[in-house]
Formats: sequence, structure tokens, C-alpha cells
Amino acid sequence: MSRKAIIRNIESYLVLLLAHLIKNQAEQRMTDSWLASIVNAVVQIKKLNQRDKSYYYIKVNDWNNYLEEAIELASLEAGKEAFLGIYSFEQLLSKFDQDRAK
Repeated sequence: MSRKAIIRNIESYLVLLLAHLIKNQAEQRMTDSWLASIVNAVVQIKKLNQRDKSYYYIKVNDWNNYLEEAIELASLEAGKEAFLGIYSFEQLLSKFDQDRAK
């Protein structure tokens, strides 16, 4: 798999992870399926990101760039599900502590 494809997969898992974290913070609850999805996303991100013992596709200093974009996409996704979709993207994002994600 190419580097670009691996990073796209990492980004997909990152969006999924953040969507569940946003819903968790906004609704102040955690479902078993959200928890399972969060754990799976973290495991997959770690596995995909580490090429070998000393090489990572996304380096520590580069994560903020990926997080910023992923938070926007995750907020849109979470907005469809959290509180039955009654909050706008901006309202839901205001309930999410982005600093905790970084």
C-alpha cells in the first residue's frame, strides 16, 4: 500500500474516532458501540502509522494539521447523530473541547 493510501486510512479512522469523542462530550454519555469503535480506531491508527520501529507515516509534530481537518469532518458526521441531529455543525462543535483531542 502506498504512503498516501495509508495516510488516507489513518485519516478515516481519525475522523471516526473524533466523531465518537464529539458525541461523547456533547451528549455526556458513552455507548458500548462508541467505546468499541474508539478502541478499534486507536488500535488501527497505531498499526497503520508505524512502518517500523523508528519510522512513522505521521510524525508527532504533524498531527495537529491532521486533527484540525479531521475535527471539522467528524463534527459534520457527529452532527447527524448526536441529539438526533437537532444541533448545527457550529453548535455541536462549540460543545467539543478541541484541546482535549490534541
